[in-house]
Amino acid sequence: MPTVPSIPDGLDILLLTRQWRDTSQGVQLTLWGASQRGPVRVCIPRQRAVAFIERGQTLTRERGVSRKTVALTTFAGVPVDALYFRTQADLLGARDDVRGQGGQLLESDIKPHDRYLMERFVTSTATVVGPSVQRDGYLEFMAPKLT
Repeated sequence: MPTVPSIPDGLDILLLTRQWRDTSQGVQLTLWGASQRGPVRVCIPRQRAVAFIERGQTLTRERGVSRKTVALTTFAGVPVDALYFRTQADLLGARDDVRGQGGQLLESDIKPHDRYLMERFVTSTATVVGPSVQRDGYLEFMAPKLT
């Protein structure tokens, strides 16, 4: 498969579909789009699933999670910590544990691909910058910059 040189100004795409899946290296996001060059597949590997928890709430499930103090609060003004999980399955397991204790993981219902796009203010179109490979019928970007 020939590598196509980076497009200096990026390639504008219209996002058509988005998916996520857990892998051994973390969450992989796959976006499909349409461009002037034809179909485009964007793969974004090694992402982490993210949720938030009130600062005073404890976690019983520590495997696969990293907790970080952030300057964010709930709508009620309660400080929260960010929780970063290796996989979405780890996040969902922790959410169940926290619910069993009478607490909640905030934003645990946001899918990994939606969070990734939201954090970059991407809605329906995006510019993809990075090396690509011409596959049979589509152009593929692996771990590009997306704006």
